[in-house]
Amino acid sequence: MLLAVFLNLYLRGKVEKMKKILKRTGRVLLYIVLLLIIYVVAALLIPFIPVNKNKDYQSPNDLTIYIMSNGVHTDIVVPVKTEWVDWTNYISYADTDLKDTTYSYVGIGWGDKGFYLQTPTWADLKFSTAFKAMTGLSSSAIHATFYQSIVPDSTTVAINISKEDYKDMVAFITKSFDFNKGEDRPNSKCE
Repeated sequence: MLLAVFLNLYLRGKVEKMKKILKRTGRVLLYIVLLLIIYVVAALLIPFIPVNKNKDYQSPNDLTIYIMSNGVHTDIVVPVKTEWVDWTNYISYADTDLKDTTYSYVGIGWGDKGFYLQTPTWADLKFSTAFKAMTGLSSSAIHATFYQSIVPDSTTVAINISKEDYKDMVAFITKSFDFNKGEDRPNSKCE
């Protein structure tokens, strides 16, 4: 009888601990689900926010740029040299495998360094990489790829923009580059 009382008290204590653990686990899962719901709602609503709706576009077809995506990473693809910027002052042909200076376009992407290096496809995505990318806990990187020519297709979209928009974009991108200590920042006609 005494053994039954002790066993009952022992099991009751275990049940209470299990209830606490399950309650905490449920809360954590609820927070994760709520975070995912907020993320999806934001992703669906943000495209409807008007941007530059009062901007006067004088000549929207001055220059063609491209948006290229492999489903994981997205790059802005621009001519290597224009009257406003020579991207080879920022991104050297010598830093590529081919070192071929005949390439006419450069694709530029910015994001989490680990995501670029460790996630070539969605199948390669790890929770730790995604978590660091979402929270900003790791360093960022500019990813650049040279192209000889660009052909719009299902992964590449051509966009015609004005000179002013291109200059604004160049100024934004060039300010994103970090340089080694003592290294001079190249000049563009957009800064």
